[in-house]
Amino acid sequence: MIKVGHVGFPESADLWIPPYFRPPDLMDRRYTITHRDRTIRCDEADTRGIAPFARLYPAGIKQFFLEKLTAGELEEIESTAISEGESNAPSISSEEATEPYTSSLKLEAQAAIKYARKLPKATSLQSSLVALSRAMNLVFDDHGEITDTEIREQMFDVIFQGFIHQTPSYVVPETFDADSPEGDAAIRAVLTAFLKVAIPLAAREGVDTPETRLDAFNSDSSLELDEFFGWMEHLKPLKD
Repeated sequence: MIKVGHVGFPESADLWIPPYFRPPDLMDRRYTITHRDRTIRCDEADTRGIAPFARLYPAGIKQFFLEKLTAGELEEIESTAISEGESNAPSISSEEATEPYTSSLKLEAQAAIKYARKLPKATSLQSSLVALSRAMNLVFDDHGEITDTEIREQMFDVIFQGFIHQTPSYVVPETFDADSPEGDAAIRAVLTAFLKVAIPLAAREGVDTPETRLDAFNSDSSLELDEFFGWMEHLKPLKD
């Protein structure tokens, strides 16, 4: 796996952690890229450095690294991460990293690889909803408690606040009262990925009001999103 180590920052993570899981201050860090026996070091003077890297989705990160590694090497890395998500999940470690944040980041990275990896590839709002439905079903297979009423209500609130209403400065909660930290991380990874992808896609397609975003979310009953989020046609906040 490719490892990206940030000089002066207590984190080591692989290529496939989406950038929205990364702390904002890594924009100023130097970093190294190691794959097999090859190590590439970059610093702040690199015009293609960490600032554009931190803003890109995985597909964009892939293009960034095509300048450093061959397409074949990247294909091999991606197929390994996809086919063996858990065993190849990123290893996050540091002599300085002792705070709980590090293990939480690792769980989210693992969940992103296993459940949310298809979402950044969505090319339309409808395809992002399909990807969300499939990802939630995968999470359900491992964490069946996500259909409990309390968790559904919290996930519903994320969709309402983050996507439908688009509350300014909204942040997806860290926990959802799942039975394990892995369950919480899986929910957060999928919902965070969905918001990052669906919001700009909706704007691009002219789905730019709470009412039209609600209609879009309910547009395909075959996706059975109400199993995880409730039936949003009856959202009182939009009718008040």
